[in-house]
Amino acid sequence: MIGLLKGKVIRKETGKIIVEVNGVGYEVNVNARLNNKLVLDEQVVLDIYTHVREEVLALYGFADQEEKQLFEKLISVSGIGPKMAMTVMESGSKSEIVEAIRNGNVSFFTAVPGIGTKGAQRLIVDLKSKLGGDEKLDLADYPNQADALKGLVALGLTKAEAVESLKKIDGRLSAEEQIRLALRDGRR
Repeated sequence: MIGLLKGKVIRKETGKIIVEVNGVGYEVNVNARLNNKLVLDEQVVLDIYTHVREEVLALYGFADQEEKQLFEKLISVSGIGPKMAMTVMESGSKSEIVEAIRNGNVSFFTAVPGIGTKGAQRLIVDLKSKLGGDEKLDLADYPNQADALKGLVALGLTKAEAVESLKKIDGRLSAEEQIRLALRDGRR
């Protein structure tokens, strides 16, 4: 298994880079945030997760060991593969994702393309004990809250700000009403 790569970034594409190590180019899948930080022809050290399946050998690169460990926890959840885990990791910082799990924040994960309410609930239930947090889980099905979150982000709020605002609002309200109340709350 490849656990770490130290080399020069020789190519950047959407979702992946090529790292040259001693004359060999390794294709490494990375999230957009890390991809934007990397500079062509500069040295990089990446923690690597090697994914092996029947006909697939894929490398996933991370800025540090903590990010890699979060990724490994995400793919341990039934129905979450490496590509979906990378999408989740693009939805927020490590601390935002961990807090969303600890707080049972279903709407944070339903805002990720490809994750529905049931998948978000499964992710939270499976990982909550691994990441800590004693708060009572509230896994109520409020699809309007996910729409409200998307709307607030589209209006310029960060995901963390939008999530914080929506925590104070009844998730059973329409998405439009939740957005209106969240924006009003933010102006005070």
